Amino acid sequence: MDKKQLITRVIEPTLKQLGLYSESAVNLLVMIAAHESVKGNYIAQLIGPARGIYQMEGNTHDDIIVWLKLNKGHVYSEIAKLVVQPSTDMMMYDLRYATAMARVFFLRFPEALPSGSDVDAMAAYAKLRWNTKLGKATPADYKNAYLSWK
Repeated sequence: MDKKQLITRVIEPTLKQLGLYSESAVNLLVMIAAHESVKGNYIAQLIGPARGIYQMEGNTHDDIIVWLKLNKGHVYSEIAKLVVQPSTDMMMYDLRYATAMARVFFLRFPEALPSGSDVDAMAAYAKLRWNTKLGKATPADYKNAYLSWK
């Protein structure tokens, strides 16, 4: 997948529509897509439940929908404009929806996103929050994938 087109045609417009645009958010989502789907090459996990270019699992997707309905009325209404019926599989074929869900995922945590120019901090954050302490990836995996995507 072309990184520049992903940014300019999908990530930036989606984040602006949601009112969640920042350099940090853009770069973090690019980093996650770079690592999780090998730069957009996979839209579904080969063995496992993760879907879309950010490789979000169905349980996580469903938890976010419930959280949004309870906590973030405006953001939920903007996501509802993207899709009539939210579903995990929709993240495989609707890049804007997958991007919205990936960005909203991070709203559930109290800390601010790391600086969009601090690649090491973004990689550590991606590991901690997206991959979790139990996941196989390392901060170096996220950093290397991000830096290698030209």
